[in-house]
Amino acid sequence: MRIAALAGLVAIPLFGLAANASWLYPNTLKAVTRDDAKVEQPLRFNFTGPKDEAPIGKGDRFNGGTIFPLGAGTGIQPINETRPMFKTLLNHNEVVSAMLGLRAEYGINLVHPPHRSAEGRSPVIGMIPCRDGHSTSGTCGSDDSYNVLFTANMLGHDRSSSDAIIYFVSDLLYARKHGLGLEYGNVTYSKRDVERAASVGIVFFPLVNLDGMVFDAETNSCWRRNRNNATLEDDEVWKHYSVGVDINRNFDIAWDYERILDTSLRRAKRLNSDSPRNELYRGDHPMSEPETKNIAWVFARFQRISWLMDVRVLGRRVVHPWGIDLNQDTDTEQNWRNKDFDGKRGDVEDKDNVYGEYMDPFDKSLHRNVSRLIRDEVYGVAGRNHSAGETAYLGPHTGTFIDWAYSRHIVSPNAEKVFSFAFEFGDSDREARKNKAICGYYPNKKALNINMKETSVAFMTLLLEASQRRS
Repeated sequence: MRIAALAGLVAIPLFGLAANASWLYPNTLKAVTRDDAKVEQPLRFNFTGPKDEAPIGKGDRFNGGTIFPLGAGTGIQPINETRPMFKTLLNHNEVVSAMLGLRAEYGINLVHPPHRSAEGRSPVIGMIPCRDGHSTSGTCGSDDSYNVLFTANMLGHDRSSSDAIIYFVSDLLYARKHGLGLEYGNVTYSKRDVERAASVGIVFFPLVNLDGMVFDAETNSCWRRNRNNATLEDDEVWKHYSVGVDINRNFDIAWDYERILDTSLRRAKRLNSDSPRNELYRGDHPMSEPETKNIAWVFARFQRISWLMDVRVLGRRVVHPWGIDLNQDTDTEQNWRNKDFDGKRGDVEDKDNVYGEYMDPFDKSLHRNVSRLIRDEVYGVAGRNHSAGETAYLGPHTGTFIDWAYSRHIVSPNAEKVFSFAFEFGDSDREARKNKAICGYYPNKKALNINMKETSVAFMTLLLEASQRRS
């Protein structure tokens, strides 16, 4: 049985953005109400530390896959640093080593996607098959039997996001094998909950932007983008900062923001960019990067994926589509493909409701209800508030992953509908500002254990919803 206190709906603050190896935090000037949430205006601050960041581990605590990881939910007393004492973050080699350990212990499947990164790296994707008798779409282990996708480290600086996936699936697999429940703070799951959650067919991709993650770890530069040096400029001042594309602006959904959005809005230009010098650079064309191509490959191979959670760092939010503008479910003409509304989208403070991005009423209700359920369940771990709502409450976003994943069934009727969420954990924006962090996306050492538990509850909540709605 799941136990979690309910958290009240919290206003969603705008998040800070990194810019040229420093990062920016918001503060509140005023709040403007629209529908049932608030949108806050940002005020910028620069900080350069100090903060008690959790260090990145050295070596390989999983010994090339001969040791399997355990998370925070099994109640197993820690044997060594790997189980489950989160003193240091996993380095990129350890993420792969952990996946090898999970394959050796539980027989999960691993695969390399086809596209190597700009620096020649090949990430690894894991698959947890359902058990025979639990699949509704295909034989367990077949490509059509996987229904849920977890992703992390789409942004290089999202430290511990890949850890969150590794430790959660470790808990889930251990509990299923040994007939146990799981416990995260005040939130508990029964053996039956574990069996249901583990039987939906899970694909997990913990290192989407492998180059960016490695570069950020080596330089402590709060690096967001990938390392595509085709964007490199000759200008000596901008040479370093013109490397890479923001993966979360490169997807084929409203990518040409100058046409889509009202670019007279400050946040439309602040949150989207066509300049290689900008941290949010969208790339030369949609789906141009190996990282976005690998994500597209996942959906092409596992065509019955219908639930998605991308895990990120900083903000304490559960967000869902749309990012282009606030959702509405009455006017089908108001959608990102209708050129009649070009240049009119993105004003989330629009009191006259000139434009709202259309979403099917059922989908709108499901996204809203599930995001709030995740928020409320996570509160039970340690009593920390998270906010919930569509991405557009943070300002207009284009070319984003969760928007693209959800939009696929609209663009192609043969594509599966994917209910898409992002869970942002770690410091709230205000806490990160108070901590005077070198990078707000680097987790606080003391909070790391809580972060891992909260993300595990977010994952479990999504899996149980997916299980319930497919049964």
